Amino acid sequence: MPLVIDASCGLGFLLRDERDALSTSAFTEILNGTETFVPAHWAVEVANVLHFAWPKRMSEEAVAQACELATGLPLQIDNETFPARSRILSRWQKRTN
Repeated sequence: MPLVIDASCGLGFLLRDERDALSTSAFTEILNGTETFVPAHWAVEVANVLHFAWPKRMSEEAVAQACELATGLPLQIDNETFPARSRILSRWQKRTN
């Protein structure tokens, strides 16, 4: 069965102080070859958190290792997420103007 994760789950296995049973389980499933999907904005969210994690939460080396791990994961990007988001925002903007 495919797995779907969001940035909070991904950050749970990239940041030691965020690690929990759910993120550890998801990471294990990914490493075991379970097909895993992330929303189109996943990489941006993860990169943003990692950017601000240094230097308060992580060393520069730890951030670099987390980035390398994140970019090397066999994740499938759900490209339908972004167009749907754009349509929703467009409708909302029309209502507020």
